[in-house]
Amino acid sequence: MAKHNLKMTPGKMSAQSVHAALGLYKKNPQPHWSCVVLEVSDKKFEEAVVAHPDCYVVTDAGYTEVPAGTQTCLAFYEEDPPALLFLRNSVHRGRASRS
Repeated sequence: MAKHNLKMTPGKMSAQSVHAALGLYKKNPQPHWSCVVLEVSDKKFEEAVVAHPDCYVVTDAGYTEVPAGTQTCLAFYEEDPPALLFLRNSVHRGRASRS
């Protein structure tokens, strides 16, 4: 998942999304997984963190587009089927609900 209000460039959002996917995989490798890319509100982002306590959250270092300590993206595995979910504005053609 990626916070849509941060207004990161497509390149920055791509990098943050990959950090989330790889961070989760390094934390908990799975033999088979797929990616779903979405964009969400801060509220949905925080709900996902609570709902998936084993998720991997990317906290930016603050060298380029967002302040240091900003949580930008997260990744988590679904229960069934195993899938890696993370959000990225520039990859997904649709958008997640922002409510």
